[in-house]
Amino acid sequence: MIRGERDLRDAVSGWIAQLEQEIDVDAFLAYWFTKDARLDPAVLKHLDHSSFRHVIGTNNEARRAAYIETEMGFAKRVERVFASGRMGCAKPEDAYFALIEDWTGVSASAHVLVDDSKRNVEAAKARGWQAYHFVDDTRDGLAPFLDRVG
Repeated sequence: MIRGERDLRDAVSGWIAQLEQEIDVDAFLAYWFTKDARLDPAVLKHLDHSSFRHVIGTNNEARRAAYIETEMGFAKRVERVFASGRMGCAKPEDAYFALIEDWTGVSASAHVLVDDSKRNVEAAKARGWQAYHFVDDTRDGLAPFLDRVG
């Protein structure tokens, strides 16, 4: 599902069928996506007030990516959502970062990744990207990092 090889709805439908419960798969997905939608005020502030070009790079399948774009409103805040389920590859694979570089048409060193996965951050840095490991313990350092790279 992460690489778009299987549809999330089909997988969830199969799981629900095993439960022998009357659960509507679309209602379940809507509930799940809504409960898992956690907007980060610090990130939103940056998106709304910086002059960077912004994209989202996510290891989500296509249905969740569409939810991020439409229901969460990121289609209005960023130029594009790069979702692994649409791309056929996922972070931390080189191909994932290469596709974004090809789309932007700028050098690897002009790209910035803010990610909660250390593996993804290390992979981006190995390609020449500037990258920040964004977790609760590093939250206070995000704004200074973005000020330095911008």
